[in-house]
Amino acid sequence: NSKTNYNKKPEPPYLPNINNKNISKDYSKKITLILDLDETLVCFKINKYNPQIGNVFFRPGLKHILNKLYPLFDLVIWTVATKEYADAILDLIEKDKKYFSARLYREHATIDDNNVYVKDLNNLGRPLNSIIIVDDKESSYRLNKENGILIKPFTGSKSECQKDFVLYDLFNVLIKIMLDKNKDIRIDILNMKYESQQKISNTKINE
Repeated sequence: NSKTNYNKKPEPPYLPNINNKNISKDYSKKITLILDLDETLVCFKINKYNPQIGNVFFRPGLKHILNKLYPLFDLVIWTVATKEYADAILDLIEKDKKYFSARLYREHATIDDNNVYVKDLNNLGRPLNSIIIVDDKESSYRLNKENGILIKPFTGSKSECQKDFVLYDLFNVLIKIMLDKNKDIRIDILNMKYESQQKISNTKINE
């Protein structure tokens, strides 16, 4: 029975209603910013000399950017990793749990016909016109592509740890979107797509 309860999928909505007057002011910020964990904010590598342990590499500027973002956005982490694995890494990032108002895990995602985990933003209980999701896999938010900003995967290589400025570029794009104060965030994401592709996802741009 305990195993059944452990694997029971949570019931949406997964986030508190932003219109609820009884919730914390942090939840009522205009924009909900969903951030992926692995290969977006951090990279976890198994130690090749000792498979029982691993190393966590923070993407350059991680804490600096989070310190700037969390007063401005309602930050939510959403990973398709297990809760135990994710919490261990997240506790390294925020020991006092000040950055993220909520942590969502594998059980909050849905599995499509190709056995791919999808983060369905419709299950959050927030207006889609005020949600941004940042992920290194476009398939993760394929049901809500107009809400997504694709980020270049972070592999934790030595060169990346020294020269990766993607989080700084992401911050600049997010601030431009926030300051625009458009009633539908998806319009701003579309308007910033060229800059996002050029600096954040590093994908080829089709003219």
